[in-house]
Amino acid sequence: MAKLLPFSTTEWPNLGFKIVFFPLTTLMAVTEVMSVCLGHLKEQGITDNLPGLMNFQNFQ
Repeated sequence: MAKLLPFSTTEWPNLGFKIVFFPLTTLMAVTEVMSVCLGHLKEQGITDNLPGLMNFQNFQ
């Protein structure tokens, strides 16, 4: 299994990097939100009043 490097965003430039991506962090965050959303949909049958949703104007 891959080992995650415990560097903060301020440390990467000292190692010579100009840009760093965190694909697993964003994937895990999105997966958690999707799980909560789909659980709510399963229980309520609708996504109205689901806390934390971005409104459509901000989505655009």
